[in-house]
Amino acid sequence: MAAAVARRYGDRFLASVARRLNETADDAIRAYRAAFREGLQRDGRMCLCGVLGAEAGVLSADVAKEILSFFRRCIDDLSQRIGGPDAEARALQIMATLEGAVILDTEAFDQAAGGPRVPQRRRTQRNAAASATPVKSERMRWLEIPG
Repeated sequence: MAAAVARRYGDRFLASVARRLNETADDAIRAYRAAFREGLQRDGRMCLCGVLGAEAGVLSADVAKEILSFFRRCIDDLSQRIGGPDAEARALQIMATLEGAVILDTEAFDQAAGGPRVPQRRRTQRNAAASATPVKSERMRWLEIPG
């Protein structure tokens, strides 16, 4: 069942980034960036296949196969759309950047992927009432240097 869920997720993701008429390489990259950003904006969550991919070593073979297939399909699609002699390496770098950035924090996503800032959904209780501006999520606390 988990393999089927991963497969459907991949199919829906690829449909959301499908090639557009007269698309440029930059347009293709923007489509992928927008798809990742939409997940953050909609529910503050990262890519399902990225989450499962981090645990691929403990997943069943059929689920791991679907996760690998998701990344292979994305990299193949993106490399064909951006073109050039180093297209596959660039596509891999783009996917790694987007997946990695959403792991860290929404602010890191915007720094890595560019574009408008994604509104943060979480605030610490202590600061939520005192400030109208978002604070770093708990996921980013380990990066802060004490003192």
